[in-house]
Amino acid sequence: MAFLTKDMLAEKLLLEKLVGSVFKFKDLNFMNKSTAEKINLEKPTFINFWFTNCIPCIEELTALNELKEKYRDSVNFVSITFDDDKKVSYFLTKHNFNFIHIVDEKKLIDSLGISGFPKSFLLDRNQKIQFIEGALPSAENKQSYETQMISLAEKLNKLI
Repeated sequence: MAFLTKDMLAEKLLLEKLVGSVFKFKDLNFMNKSTAEKINLEKPTFINFWFTNCIPCIEELTALNELKEKYRDSVNFVSITFDDDKKVSYFLTKHNFNFIHIVDEKKLIDSLGISGFPKSFLLDRNQKIQFIEGALPSAENKQSYETQMISLAEKLNKLI
C-alpha cells in the first residue's frame, strides 16, 4: 500500500469529488489560439496537468506521446500548465510533447485542487471527468510501464 501524506490524501479526496463533473474549455489560455478550435467536443479528451520543471512530468512524456500516437484520431489530447507561453515554447524546443497546450492556468489548477503533478483527467464525449490518473511510469520501468499503459488503454477504449 502506498504511503499518502495528509496533503496527498486531501488532494486525492478533492479530486475524487470531480469525477462526474463537466470540464469546460471556454475562456482558457490556449498557447496557440487556433488550436482551441481543434478540440472536438464530440470526442473523449485526455487532459494532462504538468509544468516544465516537473521531473515526473518530463519522465511520462514517452507514455503520453505513445497514447497520443495510438489514439490521435479518436481522442483529444490537451495539456494544461501554470507556466506561461514563453516557458512552454522553450520547453517544446527541447522535448516532444505534441498536445494542444493551455498555459497560464494557475487559477484553474488551484480551483480543481491539484497540488501534485503530473495529473491526467480522462473525459467522456460529454466532457465529464470519468477517470483521474497520477503520474505515468517512466518507460525505463518496463513492467510497470506496460501494466499502466494497458490500464489506460482499457479506460480510453471505454470512452471511445
